[in-house]
Amino acid sequence: GLGTNGTFRERLVTSAILVGIGVVGRLRGLRGLERLEELSVTAKLAVIAALLSGLALYDVDGALARLIELPTGPRLGPWEQMRVLGGMLLVVQGFETSRYLGADYSAETRIATMRRAQWIAGSVYVVFVFLALPLIPDLPSKIDETAIIDLSGHVATVLPSMLIFAAVMSQFSAAVADTIGAGGLVPDVSRGRVTQ
Repeated sequence: GLGTNGTFRERLVTSAILVGIGVVGRLRGLRGLERLEELSVTAKLAVIAALLSGLALYDVDGALARLIELPTGPRLGPWEQMRVLGGMLLVVQGFETSRYLGADYSAETRIATMRRAQWIAGSVYVVFVFLALPLIPDLPSKIDETAIIDLSGHVATVLPSMLIFAAVMSQFSAAVADTIGAGGLVPDVSRGRVTQ
């Protein structure tokens, strides 16, 4: 490129995105930020639907060709089972943004949105794990956070790029959600001394 290292460019892009979120929040308020998050979530859900559809087709093709053999492994003890369940819990937590929007939404609406988000995320997680089981033998011996991206390449060549896009949208959505949540948290923590 221009003789700069990747870290500088990454920080520059990150800063530009955060400034952009701030500008939208300032000019368009909560509704503008909500619109950004809607677009981001829609993109993520489209990629998730593509991934789950691809996995389902892969599984059906493999089952019809009798190529799928579900992996067998050691029985998990109580401690290992608790760790797996704890990992599932981490996947379905983090939907507290609605909590801090009491000035704009009723308690019933905020509770309903948090519950719905948790149910959707939990369902996607369970369906994904079920559909990904036939790919377990293809996992490398050393698993890292990019294993799912590599694994998705066995299903369709376009899926790794789509998952990277979804990861970027997820981080963008988290930044917007944190901005929205902070906008409601500051007045709450300051007991009304600082307003939105």
